[in-house]
Amino acid sequence: MRILFLDVCAQFLNPTRGYMPELLCKAGEVCFFGPGHVSTEVLFRGLHAFVQEEGPFDIILMSPHILFARIYPDAIKPKVFNRSYVSSFREGDLKALVNISSDVEVINLPRLGVLLESDYFNWTEREISELENKTDALVAMGEQFFLPREKMVNLPREHFAGNSTDVWFNYASHNGNKIANMLHIIGEHEFNDSNIKNRPYAWSVMGVDYYARSLAAGLLEQHGINWVKDGCGRKLASLMKKIIPGGREQAWVLNYLNSTFLRRLASARYSYTCGSGLDLPVRKFFEIPATGTVLTCRPFAGFEAAGFIDRQNAVVCEPEDIVDAHRWLESDQSRAQRIADAGRAMVIKNHSVKARSQQFKEIIRTVVAGTFSGGKWEQGTFKVTC
Repeated sequence: MRILFLDVCAQFLNPTRGYMPELLCKAGEVCFFGPGHVSTEVLFRGLHAFVQEEGPFDIILMSPHILFARIYPDAIKPKVFNRSYVSSFREGDLKALVNISSDVEVINLPRLGVLLESDYFNWTEREISELENKTDALVAMGEQFFLPREKMVNLPREHFAGNSTDVWFNYASHNGNKIANMLHIIGEHEFNDSNIKNRPYAWSVMGVDYYARSLAAGLLEQHGINWVKDGCGRKLASLMKKIIPGGREQAWVLNYLNSTFLRRLASARYSYTCGSGLDLPVRKFFEIPATGTVLTCRPFAGFEAAGFIDRQNAVVCEPEDIVDAHRWLESDQSRAQRIADAGRAMVIKNHSVKARSQQFKEIIRTVVAGTFSGGKWEQGTFKVTC
């Protein structure tokens, strides 16, 4: 199977995008096209010329950088792009994304959009229009992992609640046969097998201060339970980019932030998280058990389908009950260790790069064959519908 992947060659803070090349190379024979993947000369000769010269290909995969280049013009301005991404290509190469985005609409190959980097909650009809014009199938967090606003009972507690829409949910609920429900990817270096008894902190509460996380952290503090949070590095890096003219993302900063994040996660026995008021399967649901830490959480939509089982490989807990969860976990650390081990094993089996490569391979095979009719999770197992 020959795969053509359209994207920018760039590093981002969220590691998921960085695993796509490795994943696709395990799924088939891959060729890359886009800024940083080819020379400026080849890039501006265009997608059609590249396909003629390097093809034939069986399928085209593309990232949001391609899909939404025409409707997010600010995102491909160098000053904006460089604040979030690390790249080594010429800044002018970003202009080619608009042409590639247009060429995808008329290319005669199966087209698979990969939306694992996308924020779906505030979409409008313009994003849906681009998907309909440019894709035949999607890898995305579809209806299985995304709720309508009326069911997001905790959404009003978040500062971004007013920006949320039902546009993506409505599209996904009517186009399930086009969407392979998919989740984040965990890399091999993110796994940790150290025993929880040897860890200096009882808890960690990492990431954005969503309502549930803030409440849980406050209760831990109030009851004198030692816990660890994100270091000041992330906030400092963000501040520096804002105040320094021409401030841009640096590879060493991203590598430092990601390595310290993993170290902090692995320094705690238990970690609390949530998917915000949107109840989304954010990456921390997979990062936490990967580090051998007991995932304690308000579950996301589709939690059990993704392979999580309360008190077997995770602990379901509303934030106001975190002290009770702490006492239960500390009362039997051997039991807590078994939960941690089971969580890590489940992520390795179902959500690692190796697992995703096989899942993508089946998605790609069925899209090319014309038999793809969606994909869903059942008790931790991903199944393509044909």
